[in-house]
Amino acid sequence: MSTRETRIETFEDLFGYFHQNQWCMIHCAVWMGPIYNKFRHHYIILGYEWVSSVQTTLIIHFTTGSKGKVGIQPYTRDCFERDIRAGLSVLENDRYPSTDEEFEKAYDRFEEIKNEKKYSITLNNCEHLANYILTGEQISSQIENLPWYKKLITFAFDSSQASQNKQQYEMPTPTEQDHRFKQASSLPN
Repeated sequence: MSTRETRIETFEDLFGYFHQNQWCMIHCAVWMGPIYNKFRHHYIILGYEWVSSVQTTLIIHFTTGSKGKVGIQPYTRDCFERDIRAGLSVLENDRYPSTDEEFEKAYDRFEEIKNEKKYSITLNNCEHLANYILTGEQISSQIENLPWYKKLITFAFDSSQASQNKQQYEMPTPTEQDHRFKQASSLPN
């Protein structure tokens, strides 16, 4: 999977990827703070609607905190500006959705795992999530490209976190009410 990366220098650069009133999913990656400077957080901007009055749109990602789960949350211009200062890039790939049918399939993949809490650095991180939604393949080049000894350390850390948490995970069953975010949005039919 050959991915092109464009470093975003200004909010206007990023806003150029938005497509008002039509399906749009923008894969972003941002360098994490000083502790995680070797890893990037990935998320997908649902770039078909920018609410100017509150300077906000929606993103799909693993939400943060102890209840981190796959979900949609509002993201403001200030959040994007912070990410741009930290090192935000837009990732593009010929396999990413480009037709309404492909966007529907990608959104269906999101719906299948919405509210999932199975975060794992090595097996199910935010890059795995973004690639799965956009292509159907759950891959993370950050993990794949680690030297073997760093993979081993990362896997050991991941395993210790999982055993400390001992949470039961259940896949949500989509309801008729949340089946289509698109139906509730201002997207054209």
